[in-house]
Amino acid sequence: MESLKKPDGWLSLAGLYWLEPGENSFGDDPANDIVFPADKVPAFIGSFTLQDTTVSMRINPGIPVYYENQPVTQLVLKNDLSDKPTILNYGSLSWYIIRRGDKYGVRRGKELPGGWALRKDVWMGPGCQRPVIAPKGPLCGERSVAICLGDLP
Repeated sequence: MESLKKPDGWLSLAGLYWLEPGENSFGDDPANDIVFPADKVPAFIGSFTLQDTTVSMRINPGIPVYYENQPVTQLVLKNDLSDKPTILNYGSLSWYIIRRGDKYGVRRGKELPGGWALRKDVWMGPGCQRPVIAPKGPLCGERSVAICLGDLP
């Protein structure tokens, strides 16, 4: 049962979108190939490109998508069968690429409460720029919690 509750477990699945070969646009506008939840992301975030066995992502200018606490504009993505999948975040939403046979998809996790976001295997509160890491515990399972102390000198 515990494995079902993990961030990559079945109970955390909020959306699954299969990629088509070539460019796949994404955002909350219905004109996109992949439509994320309305009012949670910009209308047109960017696109995923599936070419053979490689998935890359391009983010439109000015949209704060993060990988390991760093903003990204383009990136080749590792899928869930690699040693370390590329987990991306926009606000409280996270997603990564999964591979099933010869198919590739975007797996979106459930939205985190109160604007919290997953950054480099650490949960961070909204607006937190300088976190202090608390140890792993029963609240967050295998992940650490970042406690924001504000912008201390």
